[in-house]
Amino acid sequence: MRLPADDPGVLVDYVDRLVDAGVAALGIGIGLTHAVCPPGLVQAADAGGLPLIEVPGVTAFIAISKAVSALLGVEEYEGIHRAFEAQRDLTRAALAPDSAAVVSARLARHVEGWVLVLDSSARLLTAAPAGAEDELAGWPGAHKAELAELRKRGLLASSSMADANGSVSLHPLGARGRIRGFLAVGTAGPLDRNRQSVVAVAVSLLSIAMEQGGASALGGQDVRAATLRLLLAGAAPDELPLQLLGWSWLTQTPLRVVVSRGTPAQRADALHRLESLADSMAAVVVDTGAELVVVAEAGWVSVELSLPGAAEPGLAERLRARLERRGYAAEVVVR
Repeated sequence: MRLPADDPGVLVDYVDRLVDAGVAALGIGIGLTHAVCPPGLVQAADAGGLPLIEVPGVTAFIAISKAVSALLGVEEYEGIHRAFEAQRDLTRAALAPDSAAVVSARLARHVEGWVLVLDSSARLLTAAPAGAEDELAGWPGAHKAELAELRKRGLLASSSMADANGSVSLHPLGARGRIRGFLAVGTAGPLDRNRQSVVAVAVSLLSIAMEQGGASALGGQDVRAATLRLLLAGAAPDELPLQLLGWSWLTQTPLRVVVSRGTPAQRADALHRLESLADSMAAVVVDTGAELVVVAEAGWVSVELSLPGAAEPGLAERLRARLERRGYAAEVVVR
């Protein structure tokens, strides 16, 4: 194209359009249309921060294209190699005693940003680097609303938001359909493909860590049963290991509690059938040793379960009163 070398306004507008389009540099052939690079173009490029390269007339532009293509290939290979090394580094970090904190710190370094690991109720568990926890305090309502939306969409969902402060990506953590927490990653700009692959590995590793640090690390079904018995007996939320069990949501939403009795075999069969329900949404299914108890979000699930066994008169009302005294909003059904 021909540039009007004597019209500074056109040259400035041309450079501005190139910069807005994300052009990395401008090459201009010397010895053809222009004997030297037009001073007006030099000034416009300098003002716009656009590198300007003089290309001698004997240099074929196809040679430049090939050189640039080769450099891009090297850059892509180096990016993939860095991502692979970062993934290996995160995997090694997952073997550390405090794996979630170590993985978070390494991830923050590899993406050159900050990382927050939250529990299922969006309470902070770990942050990296030092001071990153301040990011949570300054979150706009849109971020918190997005976490609520991710809870509904499940583990396979993710979200990315951008504002003047940079980009934030949100990822659910957990396994078998049950969300145990969230990973938030903040960077100056959107994550490229290689850094996205590093974050994906971190999501898998942190999900495993949260599963191991949840009910299984606390003794499994026995601890779940004991915790639920204490909850139904009227124990205060801060007296129970709700966060470690992934049950923090119990204090955040109205509940539906269903208590059913029956023989051990009948309860075991019903427990097996209902565990898939618990894995697919916010629900707790526990055999306390005397009855089968299902606790779920009132608006999400209605449990219809009936096992043989006489219901104790007035039990539903007593359980509801105990729960409400401790701040739970619950509907209780005893069958």
